[in-house]
Amino acid sequence: MTHRYPVTSYAATDRPLSAESLEKVFRRSGDQSFTLRALHTGTLPAVVVPPSELNAVRREFYGAIAGALGAGQTRTRSEHLRQAQAELLPPHRSALRPSRSSALAWARRATCTCCAIPGR
Repeated sequence: MTHRYPVTSYAATDRPLSAESLEKVFRRSGDQSFTLRALHTGTLPAVVVPPSELNAVRREFYGAIAGALGAGQTRTRSEHLRQAQAELLPPHRSALRPSRSSALAWARRATCTCCAIPGR
């Protein structure tokens, strides 16, 4: 999964963007139940990014991860349901829709419970 997040940056006169400052921002996962175990960065430019933009990137980043995981869980549940149905239902027949012939045979055998007249 690759995402690009455009941000405003300014040349740093002191305290440029660092791995430590990024880690501090990304350690907070907000509403998501994620835990940052490690953050690896390459060489960072000597710039400052407004904290509000870093926080917005963090929210979008964790939101994208949550969405991808949720879609995967939904797909897995659907696959498990299809597999369970395939194992439980006889092949080429749906348990939800009886065949027309079995419905007619049942109707012929039915008896009215109030007067015991067949097929009423």
